[in-house]
Amino acid sequence: MRPYDDCSFYSDEELKIHARENGYVYMKNFLDAESNLKMKKNILKYCEDYGCVEPDTEKYKKGTQVDTVKGGVGPEEYFKKILIDEDFYFYCKNKKIKNLIEIIEDEEMFLLPNHIVRTIPPITYLTTQPHQDYWYWGSTKRGWTFWIPLGDIPMEKGVLVVSPGSHLKGPVPENLRKYDTEAGMLGFTPDDDVEFIGNDLNSGDLIAFQCQTIHKVTENTTDDIRLSIDIRFQPSSDPVNKYTLYPHTRILEWEDIYKNFKNYDEKYYWQDMNLQIGEFDVYNLLKTATSFK
Repeated sequence: MRPYDDCSFYSDEELKIHARENGYVYMKNFLDAESNLKMKKNILKYCEDYGCVEPDTEKYKKGTQVDTVKGGVGPEEYFKKILIDEDFYFYCKNKKIKNLIEIIEDEEMFLLPNHIVRTIPPITYLTTQPHQDYWYWGSTKRGWTFWIPLGDIPMEKGVLVVSPGSHLKGPVPENLRKYDTEAGMLGFTPDDDVEFIGNDLNSGDLIAFQCQTIHKVTENTTDDIRLSIDIRFQPSSDPVNKYTLYPHTRILEWEDIYKNFKNYDEKYYWQDMNLQIGEFDVYNLLKTATSFK
């Protein structure tokens, strides 16, 4: 597999061209490694408290409920601890990332608040299949996802890989998308000539990809849990899917999450923005969540 092009030394214009033509940007050593490892340590503590890793290690403890969880978010009692972690929201509101995406898109970009930690055990059927994030987004074709590894992640531990230039073909037709009930995710089978690229990632690296870029994750064949963070941006001027404004999975509401925050001063920041919020006909489990009935 070919490696990513390292864009960390590109000029602003080179970044724009690369992103426009390839649908991704790889930035090596872009984020502070110490902060990244601190965030990883926090999440591993929640893993240990829940019982899905061996104490003081990343080693996966087989037989926990995380075996059956879809989308890599972990069981409710585990994921709730992440959702109420004030440091998690500070980490995701990284000014360097916002500056980077605004260079690429050359306009004001809106950080969606529904950040996600992915907790992936070495279980084959939980491996993320080829898909486009646009299927879950729906309101804009100009969104970007930032995939941040927590700690070093070699290819055999489950690295995000992309098909460069695939965004230029637009959304994959709905009739080619399939829902895998075992994995709990949408995917499709690309043609044999579709190329994926990627490489080992280190603490401080990140991958950003356009919401129409076809991507997947390599299988975690180690003995360890793999941790990563998803954050997403879209142009502030584009319509916003209302479901992206709720906490991921909506097992908690924002008032539950924010109530014990002491220093985070950007609660409900999207409410002060002049956003075009609507409901869009895309796949979203929140549509059938009890809290929407």
